[in-house]
Amino acid sequence: MKIVYPDFKKSLSLAIQYNITYYDASFVQIAKEYNVPLITEDKKLINAVGNYISAFNLDALKKISDAVSLVISAFTGFSAI
Repeated sequence: MKIVYPDFKKSLSLAIQYNITYYDASFVQIAKEYNVPLITEDKKLINAVGNYISAFNLDALKKISDAVSLVISAFTGFSAI
């Protein structure tokens, strides 16, 4: 596992641009930099940055996972659920 740290200037810029806390902006900045989705239950944050990065709550992630499982099952006959 690699420990990563937010870039102060980039995170501060995102906080100002999207009107979110520096704390939230730090996670957004890291998600963007590493090209990974942000998983959060903070709907306000998802709405604020959803056009900048991929941001999901757990319910949406479960739906995505279920859809992927159905596709795998359809093509392979193997049920991953």
